[in-house]
Amino acid sequence: MILFNFSSLKYLRDSQYILDNLILEHNVHDFTHLSYANHQRLALMVEIGELCQALETFKHWKKNKKLNYGLARKEYIDVLHFYLSYANCYNVDFTEYPKFRIQLKPYHYNEINFILMQLFTCVSIIDRFNDKISSTDEAFYYVLFYLEYLANYLEFTSLKEIMDAYDYKNEENILRIQNSY
Repeated sequence: MILFNFSSLKYLRDSQYILDNLILEHNVHDFTHLSYANHQRLALMVEIGELCQALETFKHWKKNKKLNYGLARKEYIDVLHFYLSYANCYNVDFTEYPKFRIQLKPYHYNEINFILMQLFTCVSIIDRFNDKISSTDEAFYYVLFYLEYLANYLEFTSLKEIMDAYDYKNEENILRIQNSY
């Protein structure tokens, strides 16, 4: 099982912070903190939707599903980028994440649609989680927990493989910004 550790999360968060600042420097919009956070949340939800489209697991009516692991894994990395960007809006501290675990019911472990729905649910209400849990950080931990399960479903073989894919996409994003994407 792939699990994010604090050093990998710190590296990813810091890398995303640099990209986020570059985006904001080249952006014509004058965002307030709240409007930027809302844009990031919506973008994250859209990316989760694109991941669902690549997986086709929700299409219960379709007999010949075309699971495209390559595309799904690229969409996963996009989801990870927007997750980190959204987490940066709230200055999430990942120090305690390695100790955070949720007990899934046994029938949920192989139910990818359950995991995807949990991602949508957690992201859509993250700013309202504070009434139910101890911190905003913990609200983001829930999302990351489900992202770990998803990484395993998508057959990432190691944390290094995810980190390398993130770095590749991050470089691509930086070049896009520099070329007025």
